[in-house]
Amino acid sequence: MTIKEGASPWRWRWRIARRGRRARRITILEVLTAFVLLAVALASILQIFSSGLRDAQLADEYARAVMIAQSRLAAFTASEKMEEGAGAGTDSPFTWSLTALPYDDRQEDAAAARRASTSWPCACCASSRA
Repeated sequence: MTIKEGASPWRWRWRIARRGRRARRITILEVLTAFVLLAVALASILQIFSSGLRDAQLADEYARAVMIAQSRLAAFTASEKMEEGAGAGTDSPFTWSLTALPYDDRQEDAAAARRASTSWPCACCASSRA
């Protein structure tokens, strides 16, 4: 920009300052872009919080189910002589069942005998195990 003859230097400085102010203004496109970014960020934050609340509720339900199972098992084993039988019931919103069978030592001994007399499929494995 050239200064004309007879023009005041103050007027020229005023034009430059005015042009700088115009360049610093925010356009509507920038405002819309900022709002879109803000909306996307808020939506993702809300989704994270809602999934965290769902997970907390699920953990609470699991804890209640475990507590019910432990109390039912403790009530069943509290008697001095346990009897064979089955029981079922509901503790809202959970349904539970309990079955008691006599313990058979022979089943454990048969499994141990099978493990002791295991045969190897081929001669090369048997020789390396011996």
